Amino acid sequence: MTSLRFLFFAAAIAAAPGCSDNVESDPGGNGGATGSQGAGGSPGAGGGDPGAGGTGGDPCDCNEGAYAPVCGVDGMTYDATCGTECVPVEVACPGECPCMDADCETLEQQYAEQLALAKACNPAVSVEQCTQTVGSDLACQCPTYVNAANTEALSALAALVTQWNAAGCGDGLPPCSCANPVGGFCQPDATRTSGNCVDGP
Repeated sequence: MTSLRFLFFAAAIAAAPGCSDNVESDPGGNGGATGSQGAGGSPGAGGGDPGAGGTGGDPCDCNEGAYAPVCGVDGMTYDATCGTECVPVEVACPGECPCMDADCETLEQQYAEQLALAKACNPAVSVEQCTQTVGSDLACQCPTYVNAANTEALSALAALVTQWNAAGCGDGLPPCSCANPVGGFCQPDATRTSGNCVDGP
């Protein structure tokens, strides 16, 4: 009987306010717990997260300024309101495509640059890569083999041909004599880690 009374008394004390160990360890109640992990202490809720706006945002995501179209070397028109550095490709000319007043010499230079990119190949790959032909230059368009996987460069080449023709750059040029290459192959460079498509004899 005495032990039963003792157990009842001990249970009553444990249930009494102010006697819980959990409450004593946190004098501020829930406020003390959130003080170390809430808005003041969480590195994600303050200025500790660099992705939370500390960098000032994307400079190419702007809503100010008038529509500023430019024509890319891929023949696509882009909005350069945020600046030409925000255009994903090299700018061929200001205004919408095509570049009607394009400088023919500049177009030829851009074509040569894109052709070099189109000819890039990997000699370590066993599959045949140099399977597509494009014009070797804008003036003659003699066929030369390129890597069919370089789709971005190939699109740029096609757009430059359109711009060349629209600008009348080929008007009055003498006809060209072209030799048709027999296939193409990937020739490795000195490091043998990259290569270029070369026309077969």
